[in-house]
Amino acid sequence: MSVFSILSRTILLLGIGWAALEDLRTGKVRIILTAFLFASGLGLKLLEGHIKIWDLLLGSCIGLGLVLLSLLSRQAIGIGDGLMFMASGASLGLTDNLWLLLISLALSSAASIVLMVIFKYKGRNRIPFIPFMLTGYICLLMII
Repeated sequence: MSVFSILSRTILLLGIGWAALEDLRTGKVRIILTAFLFASGLGLKLLEGHIKIWDLLLGSCIGLGLVLLSLLSRQAIGIGDGLMFMASGASLGLTDNLWLLLISLALSSAASIVLMVIFKYKGRNRIPFIPFMLTGYICLLMII
């Protein structure tokens, strides 16, 4: 594993961790953080050399799809969640970012079921998603 790859993974981990804390405290994510993660991920992967730019841009399209879903659903899904997946796609590429989304969705679904059964949460209650993205990314790092 190259230095650029290790640096890219570390920056993304720290960035998602920071965003998860913000999401838990305020329910918002800073655009400057997502822009930094996008730019650093794309730059480091390009410096690494063997990554195709199209794979990284397609990975970011997952986040773009989530942003569009957010707009269509009147923000039932947060725009910040989509922006974070755009940023992670620049580091991970299409396949790994799709895996990250699937793992994060599975974790948040399991937590939502627990909250509904034990704590009687209703469908209108909102839970922050980026902490599940952080947990999913940690799981993904153990796999890749």
